[in-house]
Amino acid sequence: MIEQPNSQPEFAPEIFEAAKRAGYIIARNRVASDQYDLLRPDGSIGAAGLTREKLEAAARTW
Repeated sequence: MIEQPNSQPEFAPEIFEAAKRAGYIIARNRVASDQYDLLRPDGSIGAAGLTREKLEAAARTW
């Protein structure tokens, strides 16, 4: 899971909260470091290879 550093947050807090409400954990993709995966609490993948823009757009719909 991506840790939200205090000095330079990777995403706005509302992105993390939206993902949490939707039942996902945001994780950096292990192959493409500029992409993200949405993991379910059991560790299965809900979505893979999302760009930052796609992740933020998805969060607005949750």
